[in-house]
Amino acid sequence: MCCGGGVVVATDKILRPFVQKFVDFWNWLSIKFGLAAGCFIYCLKEGFEATGGFSELVYAGEEIFFSHSLKSWGRKRGLDFRIILNSSVITSIRKIEWFTIYQMTIRILFILVFPFAISFRIFCSPWYYRPKK
Repeated sequence: MCCGGGVVVATDKILRPFVQKFVDFWNWLSIKFGLAAGCFIYCLKEGFEATGGFSELVYAGEEIFFSHSLKSWGRKRGLDFRIILNSSVITSIRKIEWFTIYQMTIRILFILVFPFAISFRIFCSPWYYRPKK
């Protein structure tokens, strides 16, 4: 039995090969480290409530924190956290179309170097703002 998990991600459109590598890398990280993508997470109600659910203290990456907390909660109860491999969730690439790969890479690298940045909406703008047409 499991406490929760996620699935691998597929996109709704074909990506340029370089961009597809990013999606493939995320799927590898997801499988290797048991991280559920924000576009699809499942869990036991008891696990969600016991862990406090998604953090409202961050503006991005809350699914990473939740995955970690839920895995820890489940492990103490003998429950697995599973990433489903034989099916995928189809996610939109609209943000990849709105922002250049350069812009997204710079933001992600900034957040990796300065993790506290996810506590500020301005540094997580691709998740909150749409570009003006």
